[in-house]
Amino acid sequence: PALLAGLGLLLGLIPGLIDRSLLSAAASASLGETVTQPLALWHGINTALLISLGAVLVGLVLFRYWQGFRHATRWTDTLARFGPEQAYHRLMDGLVALSNGQTRLLQSGYLRYYLISTLLTLVALVIAALWLNPDALKLRPDFTDIQLHEAVIAAVLVIATLAAVTLQSRLGAVASLGAVGFSIALLYVLFSAPDLSITQVLVETLTVIMLVLVLFRLPGFLRLTRTRTRLADALVGITVGSMITVLLLSVLGSRYHGSIAHYFISESVPAGYGRNIVNVILVDFRALDTLGELFVLALAATGVYAMLKLRSKGDTTEPEETHD
Repeated sequence: PALLAGLGLLLGLIPGLIDRSLLSAAASASLGETVTQPLALWHGINTALLISLGAVLVGLVLFRYWQGFRHATRWTDTLARFGPEQAYHRLMDGLVALSNGQTRLLQSGYLRYYLISTLLTLVALVIAALWLNPDALKLRPDFTDIQLHEAVIAAVLVIATLAAVTLQSRLGAVASLGAVGFSIALLYVLFSAPDLSITQVLVETLTVIMLVLVLFRLPGFLRLTRTRTRLADALVGITVGSMITVLLLSVLGSRYHGSIAHYFISESVPAGYGRNIVNVILVDFRALDTLGELFVLALAATGVYAMLKLRSKGDTTEPEETHD
Protein backbone atom coordinates (compact mmCIF):
# COMPACT_ATOMS: atom_id res chain seq x y z
CA PRO A 1 0.00 0.00 0.00
CA ALA A 2 2.80 2.44 0.78
CA LEU A 3 4.38 1.76 -2.60
CA LEU A 4 1.10 2.30 -4.45
CA ALA A 5 0.37 5.49 -2.51
CA GLY A 6 3.84 6.79 -3.19
CA LEU A 7 3.58 6.06 -6.90
CA GLY A 8 0.16 7.74 -7.03
CA LEU A 9 1.55 10.88 -5.42
CA LEU A 10 4.64 10.90 -7.63
CA LEU A 11 2.76 10.34 -10.90
CA GLY A 12 0.12 12.89 -9.87
CA LEU A 13 2.72 15.57 -9.39
CA ILE A 14 4.91 14.53 -12.32
CA PRO A 15 2.50 12.93 -14.86
CA GLY A 16 5.02 13.32 -17.65
CA LEU A 17 6.79 10.17 -16.46
CA ILE A 18 4.12 7.98 -18.09
CA ASP A 19 2.73 10.48 -20.57
CA ARG A 20 4.32 9.03 -23.71
CA SER A 21 4.52 5.37 -22.71
CA LEU A 22 1.69 3.90 -20.69
CA LEU A 23 -1.12 6.36 -21.43
CA SER A 24 -0.52 6.60 -25.17
CA ALA A 25 -0.24 2.84 -25.54
CA ALA A 26 -3.45 2.19 -23.59
CA ALA A 27 -5.42 4.82 -25.46
CA SER A 28 -4.14 3.64 -28.83
CA ALA A 29 -5.01 0.04 -28.02
CA SER A 30 -8.53 1.01 -26.93
CA LEU A 31 -9.35 3.19 -29.94
CA GLY A 32 -7.44 1.19 -32.53
CA GLU A 33 -5.50 4.22 -33.72
CA THR A 34 -2.56 6.29 -32.59
CA VAL A 35 -3.57 8.70 -29.83
CA THR A 36 -1.42 11.32 -28.12
CA GLN A 37 -3.05 12.87 -25.06
CA PRO A 38 -0.76 14.88 -22.78
CA LEU A 39 -1.35 14.57 -19.06
CA ALA A 40 -1.83 17.70 -16.97
CA LEU A 41 -3.43 18.76 -13.70
CA TRP A 42 -5.60 21.36 -15.46
CA HIS A 43 -7.17 21.02 -18.91
CA GLY A 44 -9.41 24.04 -18.63
CA ILE A 45 -13.20 24.14 -18.35
CA ASN A 46 -14.56 21.21 -20.39
CA THR A 47 -17.37 18.67 -20.35
CA ALA A 48 -15.61 16.29 -17.93
CA LEU A 49 -15.10 19.09 -15.41
CA LEU A 50 -18.74 20.22 -15.60
CA ILE A 51 -20.01 16.65 -15.10
CA SER A 52 -17.78 16.25 -12.06
CA LEU A 53 -19.00 19.54 -10.56
CA GLY A 54 -22.62 18.51 -11.17
CA ALA A 55 -22.07 15.19 -9.39
CA VAL A 56 -20.54 16.94 -6.39
CA LEU A 57 -23.42 19.46 -6.18
CA VAL A 58 -26.08 16.73 -6.38
CA GLY A 59 -24.28 14.84 -3.62
CA LEU A 60 -24.18 17.92 -1.37
CA VAL A 61 -27.91 18.58 -1.89
CA LEU A 62 -28.84 14.98 -1.09
CA PHE A 63 -26.68 15.05 2.03
CA ARG A 64 -28.30 18.30 3.23
CA TYR A 65 -31.91 17.17 2.66
CA TRP A 66 -31.44 13.43 3.13
CA GLN A 67 -34.14 12.94 5.80
CA GLY A 68 -36.80 14.70 3.75
CA PHE A 69 -35.77 12.81 0.65
CA ARG A 70 -36.05 9.48 2.48
CA HIS A 71 -39.48 10.44 3.86
CA ALA A 72 -40.72 11.35 0.40
CA THR A 73 -39.44 8.10 -1.11
CA ARG A 74 -40.42 5.70 1.68
CA TRP A 75 -42.85 3.96 -0.69
CA THR A 76 -39.84 2.51 -2.48
CA ASP A 77 -39.12 0.27 0.55
CA THR A 78 -41.87 -2.08 -0.61
CA LEU A 79 -40.26 -2.38 -4.02
CA ALA A 80 -36.91 -3.05 -2.37
CA ARG A 81 -38.12 -6.53 -1.43
CA PHE A 82 -38.05 -7.48 -5.08
CA GLY A 83 -35.25 -5.27 -6.29
CA PRO A 84 -31.68 -6.06 -7.23
CA GLU A 85 -30.50 -5.76 -3.62
CA GLN A 86 -32.77 -8.60 -2.51
CA ALA A 87 -31.76 -10.59 -5.58
CA TYR A 88 -28.14 -10.16 -4.56
CA HIS A 89 -28.84 -11.31 -0.99
CA ARG A 90 -30.80 -14.32 -2.23
CA LEU A 91 -27.99 -15.15 -4.62
CA MET A 92 -25.46 -15.05 -1.78
CA ASP A 93 -27.72 -17.20 0.44
CA GLY A 94 -28.04 -19.73 -2.39
CA LEU A 95 -24.28 -19.74 -2.85
CA VAL A 96 -23.77 -20.48 0.84
CA ALA A 97 -26.38 -23.28 0.73
CA LEU A 98 -24.73 -24.77 -2.35
CA SER A 99 -21.33 -24.61 -0.66
CA ASN A 100 -22.69 -26.36 2.44
CA GLY A 101 -24.29 -29.08 0.32
CA GLN A 102 -21.24 -29.82 -1.78
CA THR A 103 -19.04 -29.74 1.34
CA ARG A 104 -21.24 -32.34 3.02
CA LEU A 105 -21.10 -34.44 -0.14
CA LEU A 106 -17.44 -34.08 -1.14
CA GLN A 107 -15.76 -33.33 2.22
CA SER A 108 -17.54 -35.86 4.38
CA GLY A 109 -14.39 -37.04 6.16
CA TYR A 110 -14.91 -40.69 5.13
CA LEU A 111 -12.33 -42.33 2.87
CA ARG A 112 -15.06 -44.54 1.43
CA TYR A 113 -16.96 -41.59 -0.01
CA TYR A 114 -13.76 -40.04 -1.37
CA LEU A 115 -12.92 -43.25 -3.21
CA ILE A 116 -16.45 -43.61 -4.58
CA SER A 117 -16.45 -40.02 -5.86
CA THR A 118 -13.03 -40.40 -7.47
CA LEU A 119 -13.81 -43.75 -9.11
CA LEU A 120 -17.24 -42.74 -10.40
CA THR A 121 -15.77 -39.52 -11.81
CA LEU A 122 -13.15 -41.61 -13.60
CA VAL A 123 -15.84 -43.88 -15.04
CA ALA A 124 -17.91 -40.88 -16.19
CA LEU A 125 -14.93 -39.26 -17.92
CA VAL A 126 -13.98 -42.48 -19.70
CA ILE A 127 -17.56 -43.05 -20.85
CA ALA A 128 -17.76 -39.45 -22.11
CA ALA A 129 -14.47 -39.84 -24.01
CA LEU A 130 -15.63 -43.09 -25.61
CA TRP A 131 -19.01 -41.54 -26.44
CA LEU A 132 -17.30 -38.69 -28.29
CA ASN A 133 -14.86 -41.03 -30.01
CA PRO A 134 -16.39 -44.51 -30.25
CA ASP A 135 -13.76 -45.68 -32.75
CA ALA A 136 -11.12 -45.52 -30.01
CA LEU A 137 -12.53 -48.67 -28.40
CA LYS A 138 -11.33 -51.68 -30.37
CA LEU A 139 -12.30 -54.98 -28.78
CA ARG A 140 -10.77 -57.97 -30.48
CA PRO A 141 -10.14 -60.41 -27.62
CA ASP A 142 -8.38 -63.63 -28.49
CA PHE A 143 -8.38 -66.34 -25.80
CA THR A 144 -7.36 -69.22 -28.02
CA ASP A 145 -3.74 -69.31 -26.81
CA ILE A 146 -4.54 -69.52 -23.09
CA GLN A 147 -2.85 -72.51 -21.46
CA LEU A 148 -4.37 -74.69 -18.73
CA HIS A 149 -1.94 -73.56 -16.03
CA GLU A 150 -2.66 -69.91 -16.87
CA ALA A 151 -6.39 -70.51 -16.53
CA VAL A 152 -5.80 -72.24 -13.17
CA ILE A 153 -3.79 -69.27 -11.84
CA ALA A 154 -6.48 -66.85 -13.02
CA ALA A 155 -9.15 -68.94 -11.29
CA VAL A 156 -7.15 -68.98 -8.05
CA LEU A 157 -6.76 -65.22 -8.28
CA VAL A 158 -10.50 -64.69 -8.71
CA ILE A 159 -11.40 -67.11 -5.89
CA ALA A 160 -8.88 -65.50 -3.54
CA THR A 161 -10.26 -62.06 -4.34
CA LEU A 162 -13.82 -63.14 -3.58
CA ALA A 163 -12.65 -64.78 -0.36
CA ALA A 164 -10.83 -61.61 0.74
CA VAL A 165 -13.99 -59.52 0.49
CA THR A 166 -16.39 -62.07 1.98
CA LEU A 167 -14.51 -63.78 4.84
CA GLN A 168 -15.36 -62.71 8.40
CA SER A 169 -11.94 -63.66 9.77
CA ARG A 170 -9.17 -61.09 9.59
CA LEU A 171 -6.52 -63.78 9.32
CA GLY A 172 -8.41 -65.48 6.49
CA ALA A 173 -8.79 -62.18 4.65
CA VAL A 174 -5.04 -61.50 4.98
CA ALA A 175 -4.24 -64.99 3.69
CA SER A 176 -6.57 -64.43 0.75
CA LEU A 177 -4.87 -61.14 -0.09
CA GLY A 178 -1.54 -62.94 0.03
CA ALA A 179 -2.87 -65.54 -2.40
CA VAL A 180 -3.90 -62.72 -4.75
CA GLY A 181 -0.42 -61.18 -4.62
CA PHE A 182 1.41 -64.46 -5.18
CA SER A 183 -0.91 -65.34 -8.08
CA ILE A 184 0.01 -62.03 -9.71
CA ALA A 185 3.69 -62.85 -9.16
CA LEU A 186 3.20 -66.18 -10.96
CA LEU A 187 1.58 -64.35 -13.88
CA TYR A 188 4.60 -62.06 -14.06
CA VAL A 189 6.87 -65.11 -14.28
CA LEU A 190 4.76 -66.72 -17.00
CA PHE A 191 4.84 -63.54 -19.11
CA SER A 192 8.61 -63.02 -18.88
CA ALA A 193 8.80 -60.38 -16.16
CA PRO A 194 11.03 -61.97 -13.49
CA ASP A 195 12.10 -58.64 -12.02
CA LEU A 196 8.51 -57.66 -11.33
CA SER A 197 7.84 -61.13 -9.95
CA ILE A 198 10.71 -60.90 -7.46
CA THR A 199 9.57 -57.46 -6.30
CA GLN A 200 5.99 -58.65 -5.98
CA VAL A 201 6.97 -61.74 -3.95
CA LEU A 202 9.15 -59.80 -1.50
CA VAL A 203 6.69 -56.97 -0.96
CA GLU A 204 3.73 -59.35 -0.74
CA THR A 205 5.52 -61.53 1.82
CA LEU A 206 6.42 -58.54 3.97
CA THR A 207 2.88 -57.15 3.71
CA VAL A 208 1.28 -60.45 4.71
CA ILE A 209 3.64 -60.88 7.68
CA MET A 210 3.01 -57.35 8.93
CA LEU A 211 -0.75 -57.69 8.57
CA VAL A 212 -0.70 -61.02 10.38
CA LEU A 213 1.34 -59.58 13.26
CA VAL A 214 -1.05 -56.64 13.57
CA LEU A 215 -4.40 -58.30 12.93
CA PHE A 216 -3.91 -61.83 14.26
CA ARG A 217 -5.08 -61.01 17.77
CA LEU A 218 -7.96 -58.79 16.76
CA PRO A 219 -11.55 -60.07 16.64
CA GLY A 220 -13.39 -60.87 13.44
CA PHE A 221 -14.88 -58.28 11.14
CA LEU A 222 -18.04 -56.52 12.27
CA ARG A 223 -20.84 -55.65 9.90
CA LEU A 224 -21.25 -51.97 10.61
CA THR A 225 -22.94 -51.15 7.30
CA ARG A 226 -26.28 -52.14 5.89
CA THR A 227 -26.71 -54.70 3.14
CA ARG A 228 -27.79 -51.99 0.72
CA THR A 229 -24.57 -50.06 1.35
CA ARG A 230 -22.40 -53.12 0.76
CA LEU A 231 -24.26 -53.90 -2.44
CA ALA A 232 -23.70 -50.31 -3.62
CA ASP A 233 -19.99 -50.62 -2.90
CA ALA A 234 -19.88 -53.92 -4.76
CA LEU A 235 -21.63 -52.32 -7.72
CA VAL A 236 -19.06 -49.50 -7.80
CA GLY A 237 -16.20 -52.00 -7.63
CA ILE A 238 -17.64 -54.17 -10.39
CA THR A 239 -18.26 -51.11 -12.58
CA VAL A 240 -14.71 -49.80 -12.21
CA GLY A 241 -13.20 -53.27 -12.67
CA SER A 242 -15.27 -53.91 -15.79
CA MET A 243 -14.22 -50.56 -17.25
CA ILE A 244 -10.51 -51.26 -16.63
CA THR A 245 -10.91 -54.75 -18.13
CA VAL A 246 -12.55 -53.38 -21.27
CA LEU A 247 -9.85 -50.72 -21.65
CA LEU A 248 -7.07 -53.29 -21.25
CA LEU A 249 -8.67 -55.59 -23.80
CA SER A 250 -8.94 -52.63 -26.16
CA VAL A 251 -5.28 -51.77 -25.63
CA LEU A 252 -4.22 -55.37 -26.25
CA GLY A 253 -6.26 -55.43 -29.44
CA SER A 254 -4.76 -52.18 -30.79
CA ARG A 255 -1.19 -52.09 -32.01
CA TYR A 256 -0.04 -48.98 -33.83
CA HIS A 257 3.65 -49.84 -34.01
CA GLY A 258 5.72 -52.96 -34.40
CA SER A 259 7.41 -54.88 -31.61
CA ILE A 260 10.44 -53.23 -29.98
CA ALA A 261 12.10 -56.58 -29.25
CA HIS A 262 14.21 -56.35 -32.40
CA TYR A 263 15.52 -52.94 -31.32
CA PHE A 264 16.70 -54.29 -27.96
CA ILE A 265 18.35 -57.29 -29.62
CA SER A 266 20.20 -55.18 -32.18
CA GLU A 267 21.21 -52.38 -29.76
CA SER A 268 22.17 -54.49 -26.75
CA VAL A 269 25.87 -54.67 -27.63
CA PRO A 270 26.50 -51.32 -29.42
CA ALA A 271 24.38 -49.19 -27.07
CA GLY A 272 24.45 -51.12 -23.79
CA TYR A 273 27.82 -52.88 -24.14
CA GLY A 274 26.38 -56.17 -22.92
CA ARG A 275 25.40 -59.49 -24.43
CA ASN A 276 22.90 -60.38 -21.69
CA ILE A 277 19.91 -58.67 -23.27
CA VAL A 278 17.72 -58.91 -20.15
CA ASN A 279 20.33 -57.23 -17.96
CA VAL A 280 20.94 -54.52 -20.53
CA ILE A 281 17.22 -53.79 -20.75
CA LEU A 282 16.90 -53.58 -16.96
CA VAL A 283 20.03 -51.54 -16.30
CA ASP A 284 20.29 -49.33 -19.39
CA PHE A 285 17.08 -49.11 -21.38
CA ARG A 286 14.77 -49.23 -18.32
CA ALA A 287 17.14 -47.69 -15.78
CA LEU A 288 14.62 -45.50 -13.93
CA ASP A 289 12.07 -48.29 -13.77
CA THR A 290 14.66 -50.66 -12.29
CA LEU A 291 15.77 -47.94 -9.88
CA GLY A 292 12.19 -47.69 -8.62
CA GLU A 293 12.07 -51.45 -8.09
CA LEU A 294 15.35 -51.27 -6.15
CA PHE A 295 13.84 -48.62 -3.90
CA VAL A 296 10.86 -50.89 -3.25
CA LEU A 297 13.15 -53.81 -2.44
CA ALA A 298 15.23 -51.60 -0.14
CA LEU A 299 12.08 -50.49 1.71
CA ALA A 300 10.99 -54.11 2.05
CA ALA A 301 14.41 -55.09 3.40
CA THR A 302 14.32 -52.18 5.84
CA GLY A 303 10.91 -53.31 7.04
CA VAL A 304 12.11 -56.89 7.56
CA TYR A 305 15.17 -55.68 9.44
CA ALA A 306 13.06 -53.43 11.65
CA MET A 307 10.69 -56.29 12.43
CA LEU A 308 13.53 -58.69 13.28
CA LYS A 309 15.27 -56.11 15.43
CA LEU A 310 12.06 -55.29 17.28
CA ARG A 311 11.40 -59.00 17.80
CA SER A 312 14.88 -59.62 19.16
CA LYS A 313 14.57 -56.74 21.59
CA GLY A 314 11.24 -58.09 22.78
CA ASP A 315 12.78 -61.52 23.41
CA THR A 316 15.83 -60.28 25.34
CA THR A 317 14.14 -57.68 27.49
CA GLU A 318 13.64 -58.94 31.01
CA PRO A 319 10.58 -57.94 32.98
CA GLU A 320 11.12 -55.33 35.64
CA GLU A 321 10.93 -56.42 39.27
CA THR A 322 8.17 -55.01 41.37
CA HIS A 323 8.45 -54.22 45.07
CA ASP A 324 5.77 -53.56 47.60
